[in-house]
Amino acid sequence: MNLIRKISQSFDKVKTKYYTKYLYYKKLKSLTPGKESIELSKAEVDSLEISVKVGCGMYCDYCPQDSYIKNFKENYQNQERILTPETFEKVFQNVPNSTLIKWTGFTEPMGIPEFPTFVESLAKKGYIQDISTTLSGAKESQIWFSKNVNLFNRITLHLPDNKKLMKCNVNELYLSVFRDTLEHSFSFGWDDSRMVLFLIGDDFHPQVKEIIDEFLKNGKLKPVQIHKAEVLNTRNSNIELNKLNLENVTMREFQRDQDGMKNNIQYYCSYRRLNQGVLLPNGKVALCCQDYNLDYIVGDLKTETLADLYKKIENDEGMFNDFKNGKFFPCTKCEHYVTTDNSFSGHLRK
Repeated sequence: MNLIRKISQSFDKVKTKYYTKYLYYKKLKSLTPGKESIELSKAEVDSLEISVKVGCGMYCDYCPQDSYIKNFKENYQNQERILTPETFEKVFQNVPNSTLIKWTGFTEPMGIPEFPTFVESLAKKGYIQDISTTLSGAKESQIWFSKNVNLFNRITLHLPDNKKLMKCNVNELYLSVFRDTLEHSFSFGWDDSRMVLFLIGDDFHPQVKEIIDEFLKNGKLKPVQIHKAEVLNTRNSNIELNKLNLENVTMREFQRDQDGMKNNIQYYCSYRRLNQGVLLPNGKVALCCQDYNLDYIVGDLKTETLADLYKKIENDEGMFNDFKNGKFFPCTKCEHYVTTDNSFSGHLRK
């Protein structure tokens, strides 16, 4: 049975790879001549990731938290390091409810007790919300989340591994929250795509794995919902794979031409992040989820609209030329910044 499953999974990967290539070239032909770089670098829907605080208690070995903390403190010495209700209110006056909200960013989203209030406020205003969570954080937020999974469009549970790459406290509360989250998601009759259990590592933490096996056995979880990372992002050249001692995990090859554009071929973001910024707790917006150094701040959502922020690069002639010519910093440090003749776009879905 395991052999059949592996063959099926391999076939699905090949099918997805070639279907993605087809979508890529189909979209490429429909773009505005001369603006392929910008248009291809944006997702179909504007989104905003939210970092609720500075510093994440998980301190995963594959996450450059030190860089995030250091650079925030240096750049914003006397500014809020936790997202306050006042900043939250100001920010969302400038974010239309057509924006997909992603509770993830540079830190665990449930790390503050105000998390439930923020989510409920956005839900009432009609925002669609996704979340990627380790299930750790403020106790009241953990318990609330396990009972209110229906407020989220899609949930990724980023779970602890068996070698403590993630510094998660797997205690009685954590296991109870995990179990309740699975039970409640099953009770809503969700399809397989709405909840994913994600792992970076060789295997899940033993106590977490025990619960997963139980839910697989009783049919409340399906194997297709278990995703083990095969490729890691470098987080803008901040992570070195050889220090993690991970089996069966690679990083994407850095294939950029350091001399810029060749043969009139433009560069683009194959991660499609030019309209998927990261809100910081002080209201500023970082370019994307890979920029833990905070090298490029797009603007301030307390005083500017999200639409204006997401057009800054294309509306500035100098920045636009640098971006399409392969010279835009900090993208020059990222493996996703490639030429448009490179058909990889793992985030091209339709």
